[in-house]
Amino acid sequence: QCLDTVPDCWLWCSFCAQHFANASAMTQEKLQEAMDGCIGLIVNIETVNAWVFKGKHWFSIVRTDDSFLNMDSKLDSPVAIPDVQELHEFLVRQMASHHAHVFVVGRKPPSEVESKTS
Repeated sequence: QCLDTVPDCWLWCSFCAQHFANASAMTQEKLQEAMDGCIGLIVNIETVNAWVFKGKHWFSIVRTDDSFLNMDSKLDSPVAIPDVQELHEFLVRQMASHHAHVFVVGRKPPSEVESKTS
């Protein structure tokens, strides 16, 4: 089930996102539920450079048929994440060390899209 927890402009398109802001809210069970209709994830992490400047870095994790690909531009190449359990472990580490915010992006059922545009 998609939750409309993103800006109103997203309500008029065929995508929705579920937001997780901390590890205690994102149990493995809740992440598994959010995977229904999921096409990928958007992750926002805090970064600190040599001058102790805090910034934000965004990257995506794309869902494939049976796994996920971490498409972070700071990596040399995409990194495979084989299943939801390892994805959950990775995201919990990101939340603990980088105060990550995770958006699970999915497609809305056609009936929801049609009702918003009619």
